[in-house]
Amino acid sequence: MKKYNKFLEVLKQPNVSRISRRKFLKTTGSLLALLAMPVSIKNVFADSTVAVAVLGTADLHGNILNWDYLSNAAPAAADGSTVGLTRISSLVKQERSKYPYNILVDNGDIIQGTMLDAYYATVNKGWTVHPMMQAFNQMRYDAINLGNHEFNFGLDLLKKFVIPSGAPCLSANTRSVLTNTPWQYIKPYTIKQIDVSGTTGVAGDVIRIGIIGTVTPAIPNFEAPQNYNGVRFTSQEDAINANIAILKQQNVNAIVVLSHSGIPSVSTPYPENGIVAIANKCPGIDLIVSGHTHVRTAQNMTSFASSNVDSSVSPSVTYADGVINGVKTMAPYRWGAYLAEGLLSFAKVNGKWQVQNVSTALLSANSVADDPAIVSMAQPWDTATKNYLNTRLGTSTAAYYGANGDKMYTPLVDLVNQVQMYYGKADVAAAACFSSTALIPQGNVTLQHVSSVYIYENYMFTIQISGKQLKQYLELTACYFDQVAAGTAVNGLVDVNNLRNVTTKTANWPSYNYDMLTGVSYQINISKPIGSRIQNLTYTKTGTAVNDNDSIKFAINNYRYSGGGPLASSSVFPQAKGLSGFMAAMGLDPLGRNGLAKPTVLWDSQRTMGDAGQVRNLMASYIQTQSTISPNTNANWTLTSN
Repeated sequence: MKKYNKFLEVLKQPNVSRISRRKFLKTTGSLLALLAMPVSIKNVFADSTVAVAVLGTADLHGNILNWDYLSNAAPAAADGSTVGLTRISSLVKQERSKYPYNILVDNGDIIQGTMLDAYYATVNKGWTVHPMMQAFNQMRYDAINLGNHEFNFGLDLLKKFVIPSGAPCLSANTRSVLTNTPWQYIKPYTIKQIDVSGTTGVAGDVIRIGIIGTVTPAIPNFEAPQNYNGVRFTSQEDAINANIAILKQQNVNAIVVLSHSGIPSVSTPYPENGIVAIANKCPGIDLIVSGHTHVRTAQNMTSFASSNVDSSVSPSVTYADGVINGVKTMAPYRWGAYLAEGLLSFAKVNGKWQVQNVSTALLSANSVADDPAIVSMAQPWDTATKNYLNTRLGTSTAAYYGANGDKMYTPLVDLVNQVQMYYGKADVAAAACFSSTALIPQGNVTLQHVSSVYIYENYMFTIQISGKQLKQYLELTACYFDQVAAGTAVNGLVDVNNLRNVTTKTANWPSYNYDMLTGVSYQINISKPIGSRIQNLTYTKTGTAVNDNDSIKFAINNYRYSGGGPLASSSVFPQAKGLSGFMAAMGLDPLGRNGLAKPTVLWDSQRTMGDAGQVRNLMASYIQTQSTISPNTNANWTLTSN
């Protein structure tokens, strides 16, 4: 090769005619000898550097089109992001043209999130291939990992979703209870074999990339047990390490992990979010695609560093560029706003392909137009969903608004609780405000309006608790607010501008973890330390005080029942015994973990009513039954600092 390069250098010289006859013959002879070599020998000198692009989506939540079915308009994202697979498909085509060696993966939370998803999961179940899977097959995905929301509708629907997949569906830590092997409809890993002979000129030259998938093992913390009955969720690290060993025996050249979990935080700690543990405890990983937490993570996303902080440790650790223990990680936010791209650079070392460098970036869906093929495919699904949402339910005498719904009483949250109390035959109910833009207008009320209020596919439970446990529940939800000085104006019902003094930075919870109760009246004194903020707790109907020994029928959604919620302070809530969630704060756990008592269940809407028992559907039925609804303007709770 050196002689060939020397020959080229000689030819480039300005006075080639001055080359001696002996020198010319010597150099050209070397070149002719090289050209005469057998192909197998000449390939020693071939290009031995190859780039493979790992293209990834995560947390799509049923977003195919750039459309918000809850507001019945294109999504008005604060950052101007467009969403949906129609844009992602265009980005994938663009990147495939740049990088002919590529892998396309999805990292879970696929079949829940939009009303299109809800329609095809609970109303129109006659499909053979789910709309999201049809789009995935059209785009030629190479691997699909399961997310926690894949279990929202039970294993039968999940099985129906994965069977027609053109790509392997993965989840190494989702295992059969009976056999302790991966659930039979999924795989723990797949190997993508990429033929690079077109670049190297070596026949049969391939790069083998192993792809392992795992899901957050915290699913039992927020999913109804009947929806995953028959499987269990093991440690991500154990599953990954076991499969790394298998993949190494199969001579892979790189290992990519798809983990449907993120960087841990105070409110969603390990093991729910295990990316840091995986990067530290699973040697041999070249790239991690993460998800679940809906954040932007990549080397070109350092401006979003505040979203990539491990606040579960002290002092907290920021992974601004997504590099954890030397391992590159990337997370593409949510809904198809970005396509994640990890470039794996390979070189041959001692005749074997090895990763030399990894770089990550997120590509914005704003930079491309919709793929007309996906748009056309989605039109029948879109039309059917919109027609369903236009179903008229009844009439409202005045508007219900979601604005400031996590900081002051609103008739909107009260309506949700009234519905839960009505169907659950409960004394008290708890609910959060899921959307500040939710609206039930004055006049005709449709299913679309109700869906804007209750955006999740939750079911509900009525359980038996004591007055003491009810107060414990309220004390945990009151931890949402930052402490203020005594006398600070915080009551938004008096003046909405007072809410400027109400902040939630210390807890740093998502607003869906702040519950408001109906059936009791109370004040939250946020000038007090956490654990002693609830005062004047009485029954709304009678005005009598709630006593510790009272027996109360309490309605909550399945997310709360299963353990969903923040991690309580062990010093303030010792009864939680280290478990997170509102149930643990009452000393209860449906699985009896850590020795906590199992709750007494009085009613389970899913077991009793099936899909009709989803809270959203109960709200629709309630409005149809009542025909006319009116907002309750009598606030039963307030913030105070006195």
